Amino acid sequence: MTIRMRLTLLFVALLAAVGLLRSVVVLSGFANTLYQMSRTDTITKVQEVEDYLEDLDQELTKVGDARGLELDSPDALPGAFSDDGSYIQLSDRTGKVLNRSANLRSQQLPAAVRSSTQEIDLPLPHHFWSTRALMVTRPLQLPNRGQVGWIQAATPLQNDERTLANLAFFEAAGWLGSMVVAFGVGLLFSGRALQPVVRMTGTVRGWGAGDLDKRLEVGPAPHDEMDQLALTFNQLFDRLQASFEAQQRFVADASHELRSPLTAIRGHLQLLQRRGADHPVEAARWQETALAEVDRLTRLVNDMLALANTGATTGPAAARVELVALAHDVVSQRQVLAPRMRDVAADGPVWVLGEPDRLRQVLINLLDNAERATREGGEVVVAVAVQGAEAVLRVSDTGTGMPLEATQRIFDRFYRVDTARDRSQGGTGLGLSIVAAIVEAHQGRIMVESEEGRGTVFTVTLPLA
Repeated sequence: MTIRMRLTLLFVALLAAVGLLRSVVVLSGFANTLYQMSRTDTITKVQEVEDYLEDLDQELTKVGDARGLELDSPDALPGAFSDDGSYIQLSDRTGKVLNRSANLRSQQLPAAVRSSTQEIDLPLPHHFWSTRALMVTRPLQLPNRGQVGWIQAATPLQNDERTLANLAFFEAAGWLGSMVVAFGVGLLFSGRALQPVVRMTGTVRGWGAGDLDKRLEVGPAPHDEMDQLALTFNQLFDRLQASFEAQQRFVADASHELRSPLTAIRGHLQLLQRRGADHPVEAARWQETALAEVDRLTRLVNDMLALANTGATTGPAAARVELVALAHDVVSQRQVLAPRMRDVAADGPVWVLGEPDRLRQVLINLLDNAERATREGGEVVVAVAVQGAEAVLRVSDTGTGMPLEATQRIFDRFYRVDTARDRSQGGTGLGLSIVAAIVEAHQGRIMVESEEGRGTVFTVTLPLA
């Protein structure tokens, strides 16, 4: 089911629930109003009959009739009381029926035993819609005689029920009609609301593999939700384009870097094949050169594999690592061949969470870079400290330094500040890229500060364990 249809059905369902609730409230309120009106009319009818009987009793007393009012006499219940469709019945104090209106015909109301208001079933021939009636029972009190019997009045409810049924029919018809209209309106407006999404989908679907530079149109500020969605997609496309271009650069650079040693190896092997037997001294030199290129090719491939494997973040293999001890161990091993390297400066143990081999690789690569850049008589200093909630590893040298534009690209893959020098000394241009990837995988940061002729400082910050 499409989002458009789901939105439409949700809108219709919400409107249906509200309309149904409204209809229930209206019908309930109207039914209660009709009931109260019928009850009031019935009580009023009882009061009218009682007033009439009181007046009749007083007249009979005045003319000298010692018996007074007789409830079973024809005069006690004239036909005028039933002309409006009400049903009247008079009973003595025991509930025996003495008189009733002519419109009751052969039927009679339930026996009176106490004051009450109740619904009864009154099956008269002309009650074809409903036989229900509302009956009110009250005691008949005459002046100077007290209670002489009971007055009962009943009002048929068929007109009320017919009115209520008609209202319910029109409410249901209006409810169903509004649902149909709501479905059409919801379908129309949801389609218009989702039109930008449809346009985005069509636009992106029409892009090919070479259209990574294309972007979705964004309206002027302030941006609505659709503009925000388009901006989000554009940012995603920017990252995809950057990643694709970086991959292309990496493949191109890797191909270039691999081609150079392979070309050298092939050339020297061809020399050995053609002239090696006649020139043994040169053949030995050609062989050493080919082996050196093989070693450089091996280092390059290993660095590329290491760079590819640094994308995973520290996981179950991560452990608590004492950074000062690790740095001291690496520096001690290298001081044998690098006298200009100073011992580790630290105030105390510093614990981080990470993979020891990866962190050792970070320090080794930084020291390799510092040693290559430092002349005779210079020095390389390693320091470990704590700043707030972070561990700081700093490698500084008094080497040649680098220009500002180089510090901004020093972590790019295959980038060299001095291509000729690095290649002659065995650099692959991937060491600092590996360092940056490992530090990022450990949720850390790496920064570089350098000044030409004065040296370089690499600073690595890692979260404390």
